[in-house]
Amino acid sequence: MNNQQIIEYRQNGQRFLNVVLPHKVIDAKSEVLVYGKNAGGYQRDPEPNHYNKIKNYILSKNDFILPTSIVLAVDEDDINRILFTNEENTFIDLSNINEGEKIFRIVDGQHRIIAMREAVKVKPELKNFQFDVVILVTNRNMRSIEMEIFYDINSKGKRLKVDLIELARFNYRILEKSFKEREINEHVSIQTAYFLNEEIENSLWNNAIKFGIHDDHVVGIIGVNAFRESISMIVDVFLKEDEKSKFRTLKGEDLVLYTQEAAKKIANFINIAWEKSVKSKWGYCFKEGIIELDLFLDPKKVYYDQKYYLQKTMGSKSINSVLGAAVGMKINNKTLGLTENALKEFDKMIMKSQVTSDDWKIGGEFGGYSSESGFKKVSKYIKNEIKLIRKN
Repeated sequence: MNNQQIIEYRQNGQRFLNVVLPHKVIDAKSEVLVYGKNAGGYQRDPEPNHYNKIKNYILSKNDFILPTSIVLAVDEDDINRILFTNEENTFIDLSNINEGEKIFRIVDGQHRIIAMREAVKVKPELKNFQFDVVILVTNRNMRSIEMEIFYDINSKGKRLKVDLIELARFNYRILEKSFKEREINEHVSIQTAYFLNEEIENSLWNNAIKFGIHDDHVVGIIGVNAFRESISMIVDVFLKEDEKSKFRTLKGEDLVLYTQEAAKKIANFINIAWEKSVKSKWGYCFKEGIIELDLFLDPKKVYYDQKYYLQKTMGSKSINSVLGAAVGMKINNKTLGLTENALKEFDKMIMKSQVTSDDWKIGGEFGGYSSESGFKKVSKYIKNEIKLIRKN
C-alpha cells in the first residue's frame, strides 16, 4: 500500500505530520545525521549495546509493543511533493519517493529502527511492524530545529549522549549564516578536542576530555572548555597560516567541512607531540590503557592518571602553551606552524626541562598553581626560563 493517511497540526507555528508507517518504509527511506559524517550531523553512530537490548526484547516476546513515536524530520519542499489531498483526507504517496532516496532524517528512534532491522533477519515478517511516526517539517535552510528537538528529547531523563550538540549547533550557525568569524577558533578547538577524545585510536587523550551536560558523572580528567582554551594558540596559528587564512574565503557547507578537516590535522599534530615528547619525558604520569565504565555503562579505555596534574587544566594549559610557542616560532621570518620542525623544537624544550614526573603529582610541587598566572609560571619552569626550587 503506497498511500498513507496523515494528520497535520502545528505547535507554536511549527508544522508536524502524524502517520503510521511500517518498519520497512522507515528503514528504507530514512537516515541519521551523524556528526563528522554529514555537514549537519548532530548524533553519534548507534550504540550496539543499546539496540541489541531492544532487539533481544523484540525477539523474546511474541506480544512485544513499541508504543512511543518515531520522530522524523523532512524538508518542506520534499514532503510537499509526496503529499496529495482528496475531498476528505491528506495522504503521503510513497511511490513518489525515488528508489534509494533517503527523504527523512531520524531525530528520535534510531536504535529502535536498527533493532527491528536486526530482528527482521531472524523474523522477516517483522518488516511490516507498524510504528507511530511524528514528522517534523523544516525549511531546508533552517534544519537546526530538528537538532534542538533531538536535544530536548534526549537531555531530559533519557540515558542518551547529547554531548556533540554544541559542535553541531555551531555547524548549523555556519550553514544558517549566524556566526562571527572570531568564533571559528573556538569551534575548531572544540572539534580538535573531540577528535583527540574519540577518533584517534590509542591517543593519550582518549576519553580524557569531558563534554556535555553530564560532565560531573562521566569518564574524563579535564572539561572541554579548559582544554579548548589550552590549544587556542595552536589553532590560531594554524588558521592564520593555512593558505593565508583560507577559512575566510569559505561559506556554508564548505566552511563546515573545512573546520572538521582543520580539527583533524590539529588533533593529529597534538597527539604526535604528546605521544613523542610528553609521554617520553613524564611517562609515570600516564596509565597504559585501563578500562573504565562511563555513565552509560560503556567500557572506555583511558590513559590519564587522576593522581597527576599533567592532563588536568594546569598541565594541559602549561604544556600546550609550550607547544603553541613552538608552533608560533619564526625561523628566517617564517612561522613554523604545524610542521616537523615545530615538533622538534617542542621536543627539545620538553626533553631539556627541569620538571620531573614527581613534580606533577597532585599536592606536589605545583600544588596551588591554579590560576592563569600559575599556569604561565609552570610553562616557564618547563622551558627552564626560571629555576624550580622544590619544597623538599
